[in-house]
Amino acid sequence: FQLTVPGLLSVSLTNVSNQIESFMSLYNSEGLILATKLADARGMSIELERVISDGDYYICIGDATGKHISLVPYLLKSNFTAAKPIACQETKQGSISVRGAKEIYNFTASANDAVTIRAVETSGSLWAYLELYAPDGIKLAEAFDTIDKVLPVTGKYTIIVRDHGNNDTGDYCLIFEKLNNPCSPAITCGQ
Repeated sequence: FQLTVPGLLSVSLTNVSNQIESFMSLYNSEGLILATKLADARGMSIELERVISDGDYYICIGDATGKHISLVPYLLKSNFTAAKPIACQETKQGSISVRGAKEIYNFTASANDAVTIRAVETSGSLWAYLELYAPDGIKLAEAFDTIDKVLPVTGKYTIIVRDHGNNDTGDYCLIFEKLNNPCSPAITCGQ
């Protein structure tokens, strides 16, 4: 499959027979494995979730034991949530209106930029939880309400906002700031 924008890919695999121990792997266009999930037992469902950028991707499904090569029926579901851009010094209003939902944002930054990302709850019972992902999809940080991080490489980063327990809803404001390379003009004395 091909994606034209970055975001969060969620794929679930249900083995409708109990014959095999399923596995699922996500590959990029160069054949590099980005993520692999193995079922805990025969016939169990597995879920794979990964932040990915635009490009071509492939999903490989198989039997972890290598014993079964016959066709085995599967139910494969995928969901892709496109990221919304957020600029430096910008505040975005958001809402988690369904239990378990996630809001996805992205921004571009340079290596060694020091950033602060904050989520402030404004209504409901939401307990904002933040996740920060590098351009290669690796999770860099996660925290309640605030992430302070020096970024390792230049590229497009992804922020996920969700409820900590994935069971409450509410509104929030998301604030993104660069500390060592500010976006807005410096405030001078007397302003």
